[in-house]
Formats: sequence, structure tokens, C-alpha cells
Amino acid sequence: MLETFLALLVAHLLADFVFQTNTMVREKRRLDVFASHVAVVGAASLFALGGAWEAALIVTIIHAIIDALKTYLLSSHHSRALWAFTVDQVAHLGSIAWVTLLWPWSFGHGIWGFTTPYMAGPAVLVAGFLIATAMGGPIVGGLMRRFPQSFAIQGLKNAGRVIGFLERAFVFFLILFNSPIGIGFLLTAKSVLRFDTTRKGQHASEYVIIGTLASFGWAMGVAFLTKEAFALITP
Repeated sequence: MLETFLALLVAHLLADFVFQTNTMVREKRRLDVFASHVAVVGAASLFALGGAWEAALIVTIIHAIIDALKTYLLSSHHSRALWAFTVDQVAHLGSIAWVTLLWPWSFGHGIWGFTTPYMAGPAVLVAGFLIATAMGGPIVGGLMRRFPQSFAIQGLKNAGRVIGFLERAFVFFLILFNSPIGIGFLLTAKSVLRFDTTRKGQHASEYVIIGTLASFGWAMGVAFLTKEAFALITP
């Protein structure tokens, strides 16, 4: 059962946060873009389960329903809000758990079934990394959206997203490898590099501080939970 849940979780994270581009998110109201995303969810789920199509099909249908409700019932402004993102992801995780209860042995019956005794640990690490880094981006972005965008730091296109992803990745691995002291050096380095920006005004300084602490805090929390989960499921 655990392996089925983890396989579907990793497939969901890849489909929503790796294979779904920012352009796809913006254009999701277009039927072709929406359909392509649902197709990716189905393909990722089917592959992750090693061909167990029943569970993959149901989780894909439910995913499409949840995304349709968010995409077509909410305005574009509200659909990008943090609360909408949170409700959307909780609904997806709930559907994965429900499908797992209905078809608990899907992973074991698929072509990857021979890896069942060994897959839980790596799957937890992959899921934790994706949640800390890729999922962390929309969460931090949703939190920062409540502040006037005129205070946002202007720079290279998408540079902020890349920086955020990298810093969360560094934090995740520093904690995973029992080197949390390195986070202090990372935070100091970012403060030095951002000094010229933050000294321009209080608003810019506070914007950077809030975004940085939110990004670091999310990655740290997920990393510690990942370590605990890994310790529980591995002998």
C-alpha cells in the first residue's frame, strides 16, 4: 500500500511541478493546454505504477475534475491565490490516498513490482525533494502575492524562481546530510549578495527578508519531515 501511495505521489509532483510549465499554468483555461496536462498526469501515474491502469485511470480522472473546478469556476486572480493552491493540493493528496485504499497493491502488480522491498526509501527522498523545491515555489510566490508587486525586486526574467529553487535545494540537502550549520552560511551569503538591493529602502528590504525566510523555512520543515519519514520506513 505504501509503495502505491508513494508512486502516485511522485507522479503527481512531477506532473504538477516539473512537467507543467509556467506557460501551461497561465494558459490552462485553453482546452488543449488543460487536456495536455491531464494526459501528462495519466502517463506519469501509469508509468509510476508500472502499468497498473485501473488506479492510474481513476486518479487521473479525479485530478482532471479537481483542476477543472479550480480552473473554470474561479477567476484567474483567485485561482492563483495561496488558499486556492492549498485546497487544490490537499484535494489531490486526498484523492491519491483514496485510490490507494481501493487498489493498495497496484505498484506490486506492475512491472516495477520486483523493486517493492527497496522503493519506499528512494521514493520518500524524491517526494521530499520535489515538495521542498518545486512545490515550495508556488507556496512562497502565493505568500508574496499579498504584498504590492511594486515592491518586488526587479531583475533577470525568472531569476527569482531559479534562485529560490536552488536555495531550497541546498537547504534540503544540508539538513538531509546533517549539516544544518551550513544554512547560516547560505543565509549570510544571500544577505551579502542582496545588500545593494535591500539598502535601497525598507519596503525592498522587508520584501526580501519575508521571501527568504519563507523559502528557507519551507525547505527546512520539509527536509526534517523527510528525514523522519525515511527513518521510519527504512530499517
